[in-house]
Amino acid sequence: MHCSDKTDIAKTATISRSFICLDRAAPVIDATFYDVNEVSASDIAGADSFSGEHDLQKAVIKSVAAFENAREFDLTFVEKAKQLNDCDEAVVCFAPVGASTDYSGPALLIETRFPRGAFAKAAKQVVTPKWGWSSTQLIDPSAVLEDNVILAPNVTIGPNVRIGAGTRISPGTVISTGVTIGRDCSIGSNCTISFAHIGDGVTILSGSVIGDSGFGLAESAEGLLDTPHFGRVIIQDGVSIGSCVTIDRGLFEDTEIGTNVKIDNLSQIAHNVKVGPNTVMAAFAGLAGSANIGAGVMMGGRVGVADHINVGTGARLGAGAATMKDVPPGETWVGVPAKPLKMFFREVAWLAKAASGKS
Repeated sequence: MHCSDKTDIAKTATISRSFICLDRAAPVIDATFYDVNEVSASDIAGADSFSGEHDLQKAVIKSVAAFENAREFDLTFVEKAKQLNDCDEAVVCFAPVGASTDYSGPALLIETRFPRGAFAKAAKQVVTPKWGWSSTQLIDPSAVLEDNVILAPNVTIGPNVRIGAGTRISPGTVISTGVTIGRDCSIGSNCTISFAHIGDGVTILSGSVIGDSGFGLAESAEGLLDTPHFGRVIIQDGVSIGSCVTIDRGLFEDTEIGTNVKIDNLSQIAHNVKVGPNTVMAAFAGLAGSANIGAGVMMGGRVGVADHINVGTGARLGAGAATMKDVPPGETWVGVPAKPLKMFFREVAWLAKAASGKS
């Protein structure tokens, strides 16, 4: 279906370039995707004991945030009491039992054996993803499509979605509430895109999933809980994404894919990952949560990068490299575990010599 032929189904308009300007300095909670509910601190779940100078009945939680970014009456958590030494805001904070003993700051502490788990339960009361699917139509009437957008059969477009001119979307793809897609993009069949802002000239092949929750778990008295995610996926201009790729949205921060990044089939990018421009990832690559990949990095097939690892600008990771240490800019690392190329081949030569029995 060509959108300009179906003006009764979705609004069509000339959309200014600003609607696909991907602002990296976005608010913690994007109201495009989430509803924020004010909740009394005394009503939230999972608290064993309370401490602090504020009256619980008067303390109203206004949002959620990572501890380092939390502001007054944001709900947050710490897993070590010493983290509170840096807290000078009246946040509502789940903290380990006994954390209040040496703390005299402004935060309202909610002491519990499982701070992360208590947060995971309580945060769902404060911030909820927009459902939005109020219409039985495949294309919600509130969606805005520029001219020359082409939608194949059985494409589903949610409320307040915006799609730029010249973009083509193949059969069976679902674009969820609030997603923005730039101009001249190509999206394959049976993709699912949610909680995402996508730039111009982006290609996404069939079966890829963009913007679902990351793999975040929290221990609680009841067992493991899934940690709710409140971030987004930001995909800059010119990115190419292969078939059956998954890119998880961030926990609090955004997962960001830089300009002109090329991602091969069956790759996984976890929550909070940052991938710099012009990076290339061959098939089966996996980036764990909060990995930071510099510009112009090249990864062979089946490369794995552990969580919170930094890979410097222009680095190269050989096929199958299990990267568990920071990689300096411009270096080539290979192996399991990954190490500098020269070191790897010295070790291989030594092992070969030792195995041959030669002195």
